[in-house]
Amino acid sequence: MRARDIIEVCLLAARRQVGSSACSLRWRGQTLAIVLTCCALTDLTSFVRGQTPRALAESRALPRWSWPDDPPDGADCLARSDLARRIEEQLGGPLSEADFAFSFDAHIERTADGFRLVLTSEHDGQHGERTFEGSTCREVSEAAVLLITLSLDDARTSRGSRAREAPADATQNGAPTAAPAEGARAAAQAHDRPREHWGVGAGALLDVGTLPRAAAGFELGVSLAWARSRFALTGVGLPAVRSEPGQDGARVEVSLWAARLGYCHTLLGTRVSLGACLGVELGKASGLGVDLLSPQPTSLVWAAGWLAARVAAALHEHWALALEPALAIPVKRGEFVSSDADGAATAVLYTQAKVSGRVSLALELSF
Repeated sequence: MRARDIIEVCLLAARRQVGSSACSLRWRGQTLAIVLTCCALTDLTSFVRGQTPRALAESRALPRWSWPDDPPDGADCLARSDLARRIEEQLGGPLSEADFAFSFDAHIERTADGFRLVLTSEHDGQHGERTFEGSTCREVSEAAVLLITLSLDDARTSRGSRAREAPADATQNGAPTAAPAEGARAAAQAHDRPREHWGVGAGALLDVGTLPRAAAGFELGVSLAWARSRFALTGVGLPAVRSEPGQDGARVEVSLWAARLGYCHTLLGTRVSLGACLGVELGKASGLGVDLLSPQPTSLVWAAGWLAARVAAALHEHWALALEPALAIPVKRGEFVSSDADGAATAVLYTQAKVSGRVSLALELSF
């Protein structure tokens, strides 16, 4: 350690103990007596261990900068040990004592579509909170680091101090300096904006009311999620179910094939979320007579409104399980009848319900 570094350590350590007013002298050829006076006010054990000014600054920063030590399982979060280094890279220089007047606290949690980081801050009695959402933990961690960088850079500007010694295109010690914090500002704003997530899903469906009896079917869909909104295009399939015999002993087998366009809005929750949904279905209900002399296939247009509640539970970073109890309300109830040779109806074999109840359970993958 050079002599000048040793004196700077003493001055920084003294400033920690007694405040900037008692030891605010800069290196301009002060006498050895003044330097030793500053050192006498400090805990000299840090000097004996050879701590640098940055080490002293980091030891002071740790109590006020809270960052998760244990990220969610399997998450690629920014490590707490790398926090100061990443901020210094964005600032283009080392952290200063004045930077640690800020207090930051970060909390990371999983969501159905990825991760959420809530960053709270305090400086000069003013409190703030920002929320970042992204598909990976690393993404939201870096966004929070950029916001911290901007806060420190703004405070430096207001104090009239320069965050870097040279512009971005200058060189220092033969290597280019880091990009200005203004460049990080735009990146932070981009990270702070909600991101869209595409998804695919497949699940099982139970329907009561659309077909003659309770029927099991399936759903296949694609979705686009943005912030708390989710749009989904889903194919619905209900294989044929046979009705009870009519007055003339005839029966009918009815199936349903339809497409649904739905919208869901998340009301609350992160790892387990609750939402409300609505949509429309359009498709075809097909019927085929059974125990008739000359059965003829019949197809009816299926048009219905769809209302549902959505409960989604995140299983992994990209996987979720979704439960959707729903109601399907047909615009017009389909009716299947038997007829005589002249085409006149002889008996009603099945009439669709005014409201059909449904429950689906789907596994979803988002990316």
